[in-house]
Amino acid sequence: MDWHAKAIWQTLSYSDQYDYPLTAEEINHWLTIRSSLSMVKRKLSHLVKIGQVQAKEDYFFLPGRQEILALRRQREIWSAQKQPIIKKTVQRLRLLPGIKFIGLTGALAMNNSEEEGDIDLLIITAKNTLWLVRLLIILSSPLLGIKRRKYADKEVKNKICFNLFLDESSLKVEPENLFIAHEICQLKPLYSKDQLYERFLAANIWVKNYLPQAIENFQFSAVNFSSNSNFQFLIWGINWLAFKIQYFYMRSKITTEKVSLHQAFFHPRS
Repeated sequence: MDWHAKAIWQTLSYSDQYDYPLTAEEINHWLTIRSSLSMVKRKLSHLVKIGQVQAKEDYFFLPGRQEILALRRQREIWSAQKQPIIKKTVQRLRLLPGIKFIGLTGALAMNNSEEEGDIDLLIITAKNTLWLVRLLIILSSPLLGIKRRKYADKEVKNKICFNLFLDESSLKVEPENLFIAHEICQLKPLYSKDQLYERFLAANIWVKNYLPQAIENFQFSAVNFSSNSNFQFLIWGINWLAFKIQYFYMRSKITTEKVSLHQAFFHPRS
């Protein structure tokens, strides 16, 4: 197997972990090396011929995994059923001060959600307001009719999981690896102010080292933003206090979560 064919097989192997068959176009998009669609199609034809890959109805998958084609289609239906909840949630969150970006992450961003799955959102806040905004979201969610997923919840279907928060002054996500690169590239922007989506991608341009074609056609532009204010120091102090209070409450529950003054990742698994 040459290096091109191996990269294609590895791309299918990665998506197989999520029961997600790929089209030739999708394989080319998520490839870990630079290639062309015509090359990918030629290599796929060869891999199918020698039995390293199987194909059905324009989708490709590892041998013996044809059942994931029907599963992908079913998950697309389940994902579509969650869209009205997402739309309504974003409309209400936009009313809250300090929120500058809302993005859909995880399986649902790929239309690959399970029926009982929750809705993962990334929130980017104004500088030095992350923990104030998080506290505001917690307090206002019942008033806004947002069903927020809580730490001990067993039933999570269609609940909003606020598991990722970034301060606009700290947009780079680490560690740099293939999984994080995928998460960044599959992020679906739902609401963005001050070109936050563009700034977020620019801050994480390192993803091209892992997925050189996933954001290849994205046009980056230099963006300057100012957050000068006579109240910045006061806001920083209040936000710091909110951080300390919330951290004190959650510290006994923290395992692999990453929590700091400017970033918060509440995934229970690394």
